[in-house]
Amino acid sequence: MTYFTEVVEKNMQLNRQELGARKRKLESYPIKLYVEPTQRCNLNCWMCDRGRRRSKEDMSISLFRKIEKELFEHVAEVDLFLNGEPLLSRTFPEMIRTSAKYSFLPKIFTNGLLLDENKMELLARHGVFVNISFDGGTDTAYDSVRGKGNFNRLIPKLRRFVEVGREVSNDRFHLRFAVTLGMHNIQEAPKIIRLASELGIDDVMFGALDFGEYHDKHLTSDPEKCAFFLKLAKKEADDLKVRFSCPRKIGPKIIEDHHNWYDFPLSIDRFAPFSLEENNPYGGICSYPWIETVIRSDGKVLSCCQKHHYMGDITQTSFMDIWNNARYISLRSQESYYECLGVNCSMTRYSIWK
Repeated sequence: MTYFTEVVEKNMQLNRQELGARKRKLESYPIKLYVEPTQRCNLNCWMCDRGRRRSKEDMSISLFRKIEKELFEHVAEVDLFLNGEPLLSRTFPEMIRTSAKYSFLPKIFTNGLLLDENKMELLARHGVFVNISFDGGTDTAYDSVRGKGNFNRLIPKLRRFVEVGREVSNDRFHLRFAVTLGMHNIQEAPKIIRLASELGIDDVMFGALDFGEYHDKHLTSDPEKCAFFLKLAKKEADDLKVRFSCPRKIGPKIIEDHHNWYDFPLSIDRFAPFSLEENNPYGGICSYPWIETVIRSDGKVLSCCQKHHYMGDITQTSFMDIWNNARYISLRSQESYYECLGVNCSMTRYSIWK
């Protein structure tokens, strides 16, 4: 049994029906919503999609209230991030306090370097699913991406964050390592599992770097090597009772044993059903145009978390007018999503879930 209200449950059921029928015009709302608090960041990581960060202004509270009014009653998950570091946003604390009033689970991705006692308390007290963007089990590997000295700055913060979570004891609060893997750090995967366990973090999600400028570092450069280290990481996770997930597909390589979800149930499962994360494109079939949408800090609406297509501007019209406009209908009319409205989709190369 989940924590969702009857309104959310009904919307999820209708959304699944409309997705199954591949309807082009929808009565349901998306079940997953990305709301970008800011495009600013405190780091300048080499693999980041920095070209997508154009606005220096945080999302205004008036825009956030409009999004809340139109969507929050209906959705099952709100991800308060996209490009940028959400903890930099001046309105972020109010976004968290507001989100806690609804049945959906608020999620964020953060590099964690701006965490302090107040921010830790805010996130733990209000039951936020916190993904810590992480790159290596050693300072050398991590700092090669996040900057010199940042590994040793972050680790004590994470130790304290785990303690704060235990002190607050809110089942909706959850910490997870979210790791972007490439050929520069694939060998770090088992070490990251061991470090997570040592810190008291019981969940690690491995994703894949996919950024054209660094194609030589993509996992598809050597799928067999990647599968080898992911297999080692999975064994470490099983032995240490850490929840593990990784891409199911790396180029042509299928990784059958790509998660251990059901072996290690966690309290967060009541609020974050697996169905909200297992819909990534596979075999050219995509559910994103039905189940999710993205609203940037300036009100621009994008097609999905891959950020390829501009669909409208919520500051100029209602969300549902955008959700069923000609652009969205065209997006939902495709038979295959290897190319999405003419743009290659990285998710078909690195499908995370079945």
